[in-house]
Amino acid sequence: MNTYEVLLQRDNGYNKTVTVHDCYSEDEASLLAESQYGLPVLRVLWKRSTNNNTFSDDDYNSMASPLNRSFAGFMGGLGLLCVGAGVIILIEFWYLFVIGGVGYAGYKAYNNSK
Repeated sequence: MNTYEVLLQRDNGYNKTVTVHDCYSEDEASLLAESQYGLPVLRVLWKRSTNNNTFSDDDYNSMASPLNRSFAGFMGGLGLLCVGAGVIILIEFWYLFVIGGVGYAGYKAYNNSK
């Protein structure tokens, strides 16, 4: 069984895209979408093979994301926490970075004048 994406033509010019699951062929997906929505079919695209034992949501592709959702969310939160800590450090100690930059520029200018 396969999943297909069917593009349907509307009268107002805006096309409608529907996803049809559990079809054996493009013709079956085309006939099913046309009978359900009553609109002519413009195009049928194969999306993926549907395995009923491991079928998951459309927004989650297990091949693209080897980590499970909870661990991926944790890692995203951890990254956001690290970026936030870096921003706070820059805000709190900005004067040290300015003093260090001015000192480095003065050192380079002194070495170039020799």
